[in-house]
Amino acid sequence: MYVAIGRHVAGALTAWLVFTAEGLVGCLALLGYALVTGADPGGPLAGPLLLLIAALLGAVLVPLLFAPAVLLGEAVGRRRNPLVGTLTGTAAAMLLAALYAAGVGVATDGSPAGVVLACVLAALAVVCPVLAYTLTVRAGRWAERVLGRRIARSAPAAPVTGEGVTP
Repeated sequence: MYVAIGRHVAGALTAWLVFTAEGLVGCLALLGYALVTGADPGGPLAGPLLLLIAALLGAVLVPLLFAPAVLLGEAVGRRRNPLVGTLTGTAAAMLLAALYAAGVGVATDGSPAGVVLACVLAALAVVCPVLAYTLTVRAGRWAERVLGRRIARSAPAAPVTGEGVTP
């Protein structure tokens, strides 16, 4: 049980790191767009602030979105096929992200086109972290099996003691 928890903690950390890296890529893309179009690139704290917001949002999304989606995908994958489980978990994460973005858009009185765009972008932004989480959990399970076999092979055979054997 503790090994499974460790795998999921590693997966959650990986998902958080990937989400934060996506924030960095988005920040660099906005900076590149500002440089190409001649727009104002923002102040000196614009990039670090966007990265901090992405890191905090990722920390919130790990227990609210990534972990439930991956657990749902694992449950489906046990009954069917691991690929079907991965696709189900990813679809569930995309749906949850779109619903969260729609809720925020409605609560802040966003324009309908802006809310739809936010939903699409939110759904696309969670694909890589969910896949990274899933692959980390599967890699941990694979490593456990491989190491378990190697440890079992390298362990010395126990001496056979039984009745009828005289010392």
